[in-house]
Amino acid sequence: MAPFERNEPFIAELVESFRALLDESVVTAIASDYELYQKSGFAAATEVLQSLSQDVVAEENSGFNPTGVAGFKDGESQDTQTATSATSNSQHVSGGQETNSTSSGSTSDPVDVTWVAPRVTSFNNDTIADKFLQLHAMFPEMKEFDVKYALKKCNNDFQSALDHLLNMQYLEETGQQTRGIDGFAQLEEPRKQRKGKGKGRKREPSEDTKSSVPAELIQEAKEQADIGYIAERFNLTFDAVSETYYGNDCSSPATVVALLDQRLSQDPGLVDDATTQEAVGLLFRKYKQVPEKYLRAIVNATSSIKPFSDNLAQLVSKKFARTKRNKGQKIMLDGVLTPLAQDELAGSTTSNGSNSPTRSAHRPLSSSTPATAAAASNFAEAVKISQALHQARREASASAAQMQRKGGSHGLYRQAAGYYTAQAREHARSAKAATSTAADLLVDEQSHGCSIDLHGVSVQDGTRIARQRAAAWWQQLGEYKAQEAKTRPLVVITGLGRHSAGGVSQLRRAVAAALIQDGWKVEVGTGNFTISGRR
Repeated sequence: MAPFERNEPFIAELVESFRALLDESVVTAIASDYELYQKSGFAAATEVLQSLSQDVVAEENSGFNPTGVAGFKDGESQDTQTATSATSNSQHVSGGQETNSTSSGSTSDPVDVTWVAPRVTSFNNDTIADKFLQLHAMFPEMKEFDVKYALKKCNNDFQSALDHLLNMQYLEETGQQTRGIDGFAQLEEPRKQRKGKGKGRKREPSEDTKSSVPAELIQEAKEQADIGYIAERFNLTFDAVSETYYGNDCSSPATVVALLDQRLSQDPGLVDDATTQEAVGLLFRKYKQVPEKYLRAIVNATSSIKPFSDNLAQLVSKKFARTKRNKGQKIMLDGVLTPLAQDELAGSTTSNGSNSPTRSAHRPLSSSTPATAAAASNFAEAVKISQALHQARREASASAAQMQRKGGSHGLYRQAAGYYTAQAREHARSAKAATSTAADLLVDEQSHGCSIDLHGVSVQDGTRIARQRAAAWWQQLGEYKAQEAKTRPLVVITGLGRHSAGGVSQLRRAVAAALIQDGWKVEVGTGNFTISGRR
């Protein structure tokens, strides 16, 4: 029997063993270099594959995205890319051991420790009545029956009931869950047949008629998405936006302007503090054709959340651009939008840093590579550093595998393989630190005042940042923390997860579990959590 044929069953065994971590072609290529039917050959191939699989785990743990850290596309969540993120950089409450959650977490080894999504275990020994009271306080808009039913359905498991209620709230906010008799089939009214001449003629259905049903479904899906998009940014219910949307011929820009007009007429005295003025100024430099009153209303409606304010201002600018074109006005070249200078962006980010909890939180810098982690002064630099370190890790891993294959001929090759393996692990640690630094910088750019925006970061980094910033916010409240927390609550923005796999935001679930487990008094809102003190 030929050596290759004798190797086949052993190759299949290795492929099955490493299927979850390595591509089949990689396993086959490496295994083919050894005589697997011999014990020594099989052991050597297994050792090489194990060293490569360790590096794969390290890269997955880093939450690295080859295109750069998440957050570049408007309105896009990265839960689908980062649900497998690992390695926690902070130690918090776990099981029956409770630590002081107001202290900053200690940095752990990003390669050797596997990060597990937090779970709420604080209420495991509580009575059903106590669990119901806790959940109902977190979901004040939910009916008591819904909360009790969730507990019963989940066998009184608090974490499972929490996930169920989060999913139910998402469906309600996006208009996908219909209550009562409307939840049953909605019968479509039969179309009336038109009576006319030429009854004797038989006419074939046109192409438009054949394709009308799928076109209608596509249009309906688009309308539902537009309504949900606007509702999330205004923090309104789906039904509240739906009526205005259809009243404005299904135009998103016109709907936003109409909602802003309603807000201005109902509450002309909008909040106009320093944070609001700064946010309005940034929007005005970017959207000069939008009247300042609308920009101020946008900032107030979105609670100064940068991505939401920018999204609404962009829609309003389209409305005014259309109005000008309809009037026949010539579009001037000086109206073309230009990107802000880098120094202006940096200045706007740091101007309100003294009042924001995002500035005082500790950043997860690896002690082994302080120069690399600290070198990133802005988000773009941190992304470049992270990409370079991940590339260096891959090259070191490839060199280690090559030296390992040659190890049988000379001992020096085995020593070189060990050196490159150590280099790969060191680069993985540094890359993890750079990725976490990029996440911190991205959240800094998106956050205002007593709100932190976690859009665009991994599940692991988002959970870590939420815990750290909550602790920093609590420390800044001064002597009378309980009273100050009620008047200056911290809002943690995660989004609803519209762009996540299955519409379920892993970041939202993980952050909710982490904050509750750490002992914070949490109220669940539309795509956000409001912390108003300690339990």
